[in-house]
Amino acid sequence: FELREWPAWIFLAFGCVVYTAISGPYAEIPGDPIWHIGKINDQFEFLQNDDAFHASNFALTNPFSKIHAYWYVVQANIIYWSGYTPEKALYWMSIAHSVILLLSFFQFSLVILNRISTSRGDNLVIATLATFLFATHFGLGVFSFFRYYTFGPVYLNMVLYFSAVVALLHYLSLSTYFNRWLLYLVIALIGMTLIHKQEALFLLVLGLLMTLLDYWRNRTSIKWRDLAGAKKLVLAVGIIIMYLL
Repeated sequence: FELREWPAWIFLAFGCVVYTAISGPYAEIPGDPIWHIGKINDQFEFLQNDDAFHASNFALTNPFSKIHAYWYVVQANIIYWSGYTPEKALYWMSIAHSVILLLSFFQFSLVILNRISTSRGDNLVIATLATFLFATHFGLGVFSFFRYYTFGPVYLNMVLYFSAVVALLHYLSLSTYFNRWLLYLVIALIGMTLIHKQEALFLLVLGLLMTLLDYWRNRTSIKWRDLAGAKKLVLAVGIIIMYLL
C-alpha cells in the first residue's frame, strides 16, 4: 500500500459504512437474502443446541457435496461466539461484508490499472470511480449484487476470486513452474469450490483463456517444450478435468 492510496481507502470505507448502516441489510420477502439468513440461522440453532457436528453442517465423506454449508457454518459461528443476537449480528456483518467486498474490488482495480499504466494518480481516481460504479451498477436486472447477496456464499467468495485473478497474472508473468503464486491459486481454488463453485469455474475458464493467450503471444519466439505458458496450460487443463470429475 502507498501513502497516497489511504485517502481513497478511507473515503470508500467510510462511505460504505454510512450507507450500509443507514439502509440496513436487504431483506425483501420473498428473496434470496431471506433464504440465506434462514440457512445461517439453522446452523446457529445447531450450535445453540450443542449440535455443531450435525450432518447438515459438514459432509466429511464428500466435502464438495455440501458446498454452501461451509459458508453458513462460518457465519453462524461468528454470531454464536460474538454473543450478539442473530438480528444484531447480521446487521453488523452486513456492514463488514460490504466494506470488505468494496475494498477488495478497489485494490483489484488498482493492481490491474497499475499493470497497464504508470500514472498512479490517474489510476487511483479511476479505481475509486470503478468501485463506485461496481457498487451502484453491478448486478442482474433490478438486483444489485452489492445489496442483494450480502449474506450469500457468493459475496465474499468474490474477494477470493479477485485475489486469485491477481495471483494468476503474477504467475503467468514468471517463467518458473512452481512458485508461491501457484500455491495461492490452488488454495484459493479449493476455498472457492468449497464455498460456491461458480467463482471457481470462472477462475478456471479465465485461467485457461489467459494461458492460451500467453502461449499465443510467445509462440514464435519460444519453443513449445521451453514455454512456461505451455506448462501452465497443461496444468490448467488438468485442474479443469479434475474439477469436472
